[in-house]
Amino acid sequence: EKAHFHTLGMVISAAESISKQLGLTVAYNEMVDVKNRLNVIIETIPSGVIMVDKNKYINQINRRTSSLLMIEENNIIGKKITDYIKKDELDLDKLKNNIYDTDVNIETNGINRNFSLSAVLTDKNHPENSEIVITFSKTESVHKMVNKIVGSVAPFNFDDIVGNSQEITEAKR
Repeated sequence: EKAHFHTLGMVISAAESISKQLGLTVAYNEMVDVKNRLNVIIETIPSGVIMVDKNKYINQINRRTSSLLMIEENNIIGKKITDYIKKDELDLDKLKNNIYDTDVNIETNGINRNFSLSAVLTDKNHPENSEIVITFSKTESVHKMVNKIVGSVAPFNFDDIVGNSQEITEAKR
């Protein structure tokens, strides 16, 4: 009943601090949940996924990326995307709009590999400060998928070629 004026102020201040700390803990836990869900989504994408920050450093990939590029995650995170996609192939520094299904070569371990690549800006209004989400698939995989959807697979082989000339016989071998 006889609490000092300053003691009451300290109790109220402590209660507010605890309340704010609990709010921060809840917000942090929600952010962790969202991050975990995003990681699950990224991992379920059947293409390679590379997340690039505004300075063009790779900050996240999925397992499919490691498989397609034949490189371990710890060997690619923190590297510049230009170490893998050369500017003459695709200049991501000048990217102002999203691009879809562009054929590019990506070099890893001294080997060039052909891919169909899409690059999407996270902030189209400010592309110079935007992060980029890159998805890519082997070019052959894209062709197989198109053939499966369209159903246009050539049902012919060399035995179907008609003719007996020397050139035809040579071509059939």
